[in-house]
Amino acid sequence: MASLAAQSADQIPVPLEGTNPQYLEESIRWALSEGLMDDLGWLSSAHAAGALYELAATLPVGTERREVGRRVLMRLTEGDAATFVALAQRLALGSRRGLSGPGVRSRVALALDLPVGFATGADGLALSLLTRPELERVWLTEPSTGSLPSRRLAARLLERAACEALRRSSDPLGSVVSVFERPGVLTTWTRLLLDREPLVWRHVASARGMLSKRIPMFEGEIARDLDPMLSPTEWRRAATSAAAAVAVDPEGALERCRGLLHGRGFHQ
Repeated sequence: MASLAAQSADQIPVPLEGTNPQYLEESIRWALSEGLMDDLGWLSSAHAAGALYELAATLPVGTERREVGRRVLMRLTEGDAATFVALAQRLALGSRRGLSGPGVRSRVALALDLPVGFATGADGLALSLLTRPELERVWLTEPSTGSLPSRRLAARLLERAACEALRRSSDPLGSVVSVFERPGVLTTWTRLLLDREPLVWRHVASARGMLSKRIPMFEGEIARDLDPMLSPTEWRRAATSAAAAVAVDPEGALERCRGLLHGRGFHQ
């Protein structure tokens, strides 16, 4: 379980690939009979939940899979934020209906609304929700045309996903920032960036700044919209992006921000 939990936490694809299902089923049957599946306190709640999910996904249909699945569901509905996010991310990647239901949707929204920096893994969940077209439609496209809270959640989703994409962009196996260049995501991105409410557009403007060194188009937009001859609509959003870019380009972006403070646009 410890090895499985570690692999699951590192997002290693199909950590039980190649395992004989019959042997696995027999092992889980014995573990259940001995109460070992209910004695996982030596693992963190999130790690234990991830390991149980991988077991349930690999076991053949039967009593053992149902029992392990019941424990996964209990952790999904009753676990802390980190546990819920760990399971929700796996469900987003592997199940079409796993994130359905008002209770689960509310907890996803709460997780995405936590301050950036909370160690819950919400950034990874946000990026997972953009990786599949049906999830992108439910969590991003449709909310982007709804009420203010819905639009804010969609914008927050983009910001949190940008944080995770930036973290993974140094991975030698490849970058995931290309998800933000997909036509559907770009269309919604633009809609939210132009939203009249600062509670909405500031999150997308921040995401644009964080990704500006990875996506040249975003850097070009920021430079273009900082022109003081443009309207406050463009300038304020570009200034927000420029400030967010300090996180990825401390020297260059900070110098640009200093220039903005002494420029014509700031005093206007």
